[in-house]
Amino acid sequence: MGRTGRALLEQPSTAAALRLLKRTPRMTCLNYTLGDTKGDICCVETMPNDMSVIRPTKGDSFVAHANSYHARKFGGFTEAQQKEHDPRAWLGRESLRMREAQHQPLERSDLYYAQRRHFPGKPTGTCVHTPGERPSITLLSFVGDMAKQEVWAAWGSPCEHQFLRYGL
Repeated sequence: MGRTGRALLEQPSTAAALRLLKRTPRMTCLNYTLGDTKGDICCVETMPNDMSVIRPTKGDSFVAHANSYHARKFGGFTEAQQKEHDPRAWLGRESLRMREAQHQPLERSDLYYAQRRHFPGKPTGTCVHTPGERPSITLLSFVGDMAKQEVWAAWGSPCEHQFLRYGL
């Protein structure tokens, strides 16, 4: 973990972490997922000279983010466009919303399922391992429970690796 990651972990709240990211110079594009014990969660997409904060959609108790930019100012797809062009994020979010609509609590297994989804014929999905002309692989998938101060991470493609618990 780099110095920025360590400094983010030392912040007392998501708001404090966002202030830190805003004033930290960057040379690369990175995405961060931030959360605190009060349930304030967000994904932050950063560029060297800009950043965008993505918060849960109204009514959602979670943030769904995949291996692409979602912020409109960075050319990301709207939720409606994701259905056709970025199904990994859209389907994951929709399956979680269905659980909530049925008043069923979200379980870690629901989140694992969303991350293990594949889309035959398309090089998309949170779980990616495509050989060939443009080989790619998912390096890490995770589910965080800020209330319990736990992160469950699968190193590598989540369909091939177990999610392991890490205390925060």
